[in-house]
Amino acid sequence: VEEEVVVDEVDDVFEHKHNEDDEEVQTHTHDSDAEEVVSEEIATNNQHHNSSLRKSTWNRPDRRIFPSERSTPLNIDPSAFLQQCIDMGVSESEVEECVRVGHRGTSDVLSARVRNLKIVAKLWKQQKKKKSLQELVRLEDNAALADILRRIQLRGDVWTLDLAQEALPSLHRLASSPHNIHVVTACETASVIITAFGQLINDTMRAQEMGTVDVSKEERVAKCTACFRGLETLHTALLPKQRESGRVGSVVRKVIKDLEIFNF
Repeated sequence: VEEEVVVDEVDDVFEHKHNEDDEEVQTHTHDSDAEEVVSEEIATNNQHHNSSLRKSTWNRPDRRIFPSERSTPLNIDPSAFLQQCIDMGVSESEVEECVRVGHRGTSDVLSARVRNLKIVAKLWKQQKKKKSLQELVRLEDNAALADILRRIQLRGDVWTLDLAQEALPSLHRLASSPHNIHVVTACETASVIITAFGQLINDTMRAQEMGTVDVSKEERVAKCTACFRGLETLHTALLPKQRESGRVGSVVRKVIKDLEIFNF
């Protein structure tokens, strides 16, 4: 009986404590809701106050308005930013004559290049690839030569040892050109030739040094020897350019590295 009385008293204590906690939670919730309502009311009042202040400021009877009488936007004269012409005492006819002279020179160069390319294209269509390249080299037109080489350098089915023999002697001329595109074209063409025939040329030259060349393959030996000499000349022309920056220096260093197999 005493144990039951004690248990009942403990239960009453816990129930009383639980009721107090519930009342505290409810009170806290009501307080929070009240704070949120007050905050919303304050924010709304501030908005109304600011709006009313702006309207009262804008609608002031003593507010002065200055009309714009500018003829240009922001009073800026666009012509002030243009380069001013300086009168050098040159007549209009002299200027036209100067333009005509420059035009004639450029037109003559482009006409000659088109004529050379047409000759090479005609021979190429007749399947006379070696002769067309010989004609292109004979014309000594670096621009036309670079144009043709850029077209065929990525066509692996076109390149033969004969074409490599004809192209290589003229690559040093492109590599010595002051135009970067010519130097890059020479290097890229040499890379294609080295990839396709480098091992064959190297093996043939070593066999010739050892005296083990087959007499029946003398024609191939002659072609490989011509290619070897062309690559050696190109190597000499590229050495001064290997320290240049940009794309030119990058392709030059790559070709020089590829040429290491020949031990120049």
